[in-house]
Amino acid sequence: MAVGYNPSIVSDGLVFFLDPANRRSYSGSGLTVNGLVGGISGTLVNGTGFSSANNGYFSFDGTNDHINIPSITSISGDFSVLIWFKANSSNLNYARLMDFDFANGFWIGRSTSANTWGGGIKIGSPPFGIFLTLPDNEWHFLAFIRNSTTHTLYGDGITNTNSSTVTNTSLTSSQITLGTSVFSDLYAGIISQVQIYNRALTQQEILQNFNATRFRYGI
Repeated sequence: MAVGYNPSIVSDGLVFFLDPANRRSYSGSGLTVNGLVGGISGTLVNGTGFSSANNGYFSFDGTNDHINIPSITSISGDFSVLIWFKANSSNLNYARLMDFDFANGFWIGRSTSANTWGGGIKIGSPPFGIFLTLPDNEWHFLAFIRNSTTHTLYGDGITNTNSSTVTNTSLTSSQITLGTSVFSDLYAGIISQVQIYNRALTQQEILQNFNATRFRYGI
């Protein structure tokens, strides 16, 4: 499988890859974004911005901007979500980088504390979140990995980690939204690459993806 601009990222299990550095993913204008695998497209909503800096990113104003992406049906058990982002300090509690399985599934975003970002599962026993300290106004690489009942968060490679063991029911794939949630937890900042896998990546694979693209963000 060819992913174009970043052929050195892990391809095994990759079911969605949004990367505005590749014009097949975003042309630089218009409202349509395209995943580089799986033939999945999405829509920029309410004036979500685009810049070619850092080889390309989308900007969200924290008022109403977001990107809607339809169902990824190949996600139900283990999964990995990797995202490059740079948040504004103006974000409020629960600002969402991503909502997946929109109403009751998985999310990545801010906690109730400034500079604290992570993810969680909204269903199961009980719903939970895990977080890392990632300063605002800086580029960060955040990876959330679900491997059976173990959920692990990696920030900026594999040295900054947090994990939790909790039993959760399987996700039912549905709409993905970038920049907000079903509860309108709006995000202010920028998002570049988004990668979703239908399996749990290893630490070596996470580090491979981090190293493959970090030069774009001066890291």
